Amino acid sequence: MKTLPLALLLTSSLVAQTTVASVDDPVSPGVLGDARLSLDEAIRLVNGQLTVAQLSAAEAMRLMGTGPLTAIEIDATTTPMIVLQQALTPLDGPSAGVAVELRGMQGRPMIHATGLAYALRIRTNTAIVMDLMLVDGDAGVLVDDVVNMTLDEMVMLHGLELTGQTQAGLRLSATGPMADTPVMLMHSELHQQVIGVEIDDHSAGGAVMFEAEHCHFDDVQLGVDLFSDASGSMTMCRLFRCVFMNGAQLLKVRRGATNDQRIMAMLVGGDFTTTGDTVDAQGTAVIETAIHVHHSLIHPAPGRRAFLVGPQDARIDFHLSENVVWGDVDVTEGRLNRRLWCWNNLFRDGVFAVTNAGTTTNFRWNRFENCTVRARPANTSRMLHVSSEFDGCTIDGQATLGAVELENCYATSSTTTGNVAIRNPAPSRWLGTTWASTESPSIGTAVDLTMDLPLGMLGVWQVGFTDPRVVLTEEPWRFYAHRSFGVLLHGVYALRSTLRLPVPNDPNLVGLELYCTAITGPILGQTHVPAFSLPRGVYLSIRN
Repeated sequence: MKTLPLALLLTSSLVAQTTVASVDDPVSPGVLGDARLSLDEAIRLVNGQLTVAQLSAAEAMRLMGTGPLTAIEIDATTTPMIVLQQALTPLDGPSAGVAVELRGMQGRPMIHATGLAYALRIRTNTAIVMDLMLVDGDAGVLVDDVVNMTLDEMVMLHGLELTGQTQAGLRLSATGPMADTPVMLMHSELHQQVIGVEIDDHSAGGAVMFEAEHCHFDDVQLGVDLFSDASGSMTMCRLFRCVFMNGAQLLKVRRGATNDQRIMAMLVGGDFTTTGDTVDAQGTAVIETAIHVHHSLIHPAPGRRAFLVGPQDARIDFHLSENVVWGDVDVTEGRLNRRLWCWNNLFRDGVFAVTNAGTTTNFRWNRFENCTVRARPANTSRMLHVSSEFDGCTIDGQATLGAVELENCYATSSTTTGNVAIRNPAPSRWLGTTWASTESPSIGTAVDLTMDLPLGMLGVWQVGFTDPRVVLTEEPWRFYAHRSFGVLLHGVYALRSTLRLPVPNDPNLVGLELYCTAITGPILGQTHVPAFSLPRGVYLSIRN
């Protein structure tokens, strides 16, 4: 069964119950009382700032339905482009608790905002905006100063293309007491911007809460710029299954001088290639900054950093799991840090450097290839690596107090220098890897799943429906498929093996997402190997 986006489900409900304003004017604001209904006129009707009695007969004919007027549509076949001559009236909706919708039909109609501060401004958290192309302007969509707030609702932005904005594709802000700006961006594209998503949180007891799912950043210099000078709650940014390419940096986190609000930045299932540092997060000693990254590809340019996290006195909750990371990892944490965890990652071709004055590190089941693993001179806590592998690495313990410690680890072609302690070295490898011939198989074809295991390990494949909000609190395993349903495929595999998985030629499968996991375990009585383990799995997205 395919999981439909919430916005699509809500759309079906709204169509049956509302009157729809169908926009046909290629310019906005247009002229009230002429023969065409403009986008600005439609927004003012939905807001209750215009009445039907004020419309001309031709404009009134553009209203269809018998229920309340809470939806606006633009048909791309009849109105492919709208040129904004001045800023649109903010989309506020009639009142709190009433869902309002603005949608494109038959494709993505273009809204041009050249020379304007924004193309669309939203001030109700029950808004649903779908299938539009917003072009030029300082910002594509501005969500701020919500005037109609409904508990536990989010602004839903689905199927948008934001391109050519001079400052930011999407700008989110919250200012003042109990101000909330909750936004979800789904299946959307951002192109040719200085900043893709700008988060500016100055709330007191409120928050900016942003989630993106299946979004594509291309030719965007900074994907997400998060600034918080808020208090009393949490500023949140979570990216699920997003792609970033042809840009300098994915995420920057900064705080204001008076900030005492927790920040949570989470990246899950992403593919991020940057020309500069991929993630640059600067915290504070006052409150925690959480940077959690799971099952992603992190690929900065040569000589640049995958992660730059600090400074020295910062309270950081840094957590990486199931990632493939190229380039440098540079983490500096203060004595009040909550966690410094890295589980089941592959680090390649970089310097993994830690300066930690807080709790002991929790580094387990990682593989380092052609890396320098370093405890810097100011490191005062144990830098503990457990059941990990080092291939062609330099283990560099520069700290007098906080040594690098290897417990039950396997090292080959690697050297140690400085303050490094090795206990119970593992006699053999056991960490496995998996991959697929393609992560986007078409219906009627097949996908090859490959499992590569060291000698003495066996594995089986499990396949389940992808969980869009994965369980990320389990230690040491993360569940990227729904645990309520999973199929163990026939066969037990050793060494390097390939399983061909046919994809039925059924159009109903298009859009379905699966997650394939290898479950591996030892067969030669290896006491240094856990009873079972889950190597980083594979996402599959079925295409036409």
